[in-house]
Amino acid sequence: MEFRKQRNNEILECDDFYISYNPATDDESYPEGALANLLGNMVGLPNKGPETALCIDGEFYILKGDWRQEYALIAPQGKEACLDFYIAHMAEHNSPWSDSLPRPALHS
Repeated sequence: MEFRKQRNNEILECDDFYISYNPATDDESYPEGALANLLGNMVGLPNKGPETALCIDGEFYILKGDWRQEYALIAPQGKEACLDFYIAHMAEHNSPWSDSLPRPALHS
């Protein structure tokens, strides 16, 4: 599995989820980056540096940093394995922009 470039992100498409890597969340050369920085500053949530998001059913579980290699190895095992990886690392690397954890029904 490989990430493909999509604007300023890289995307790893899977069957029923995807992984999104943003190398520079504070990049204001894209309208989304400028808006994210403005909103983040308004509410006290800084938007700096790279982040990797696990995207399931419109929810974004975001880890600060570059986790592409780890997710690329885990992704073939499915979204539950990726969610386990996210949960294992969220205490130390969770982004304040992450959605809340999914309902237990998703993770069964």
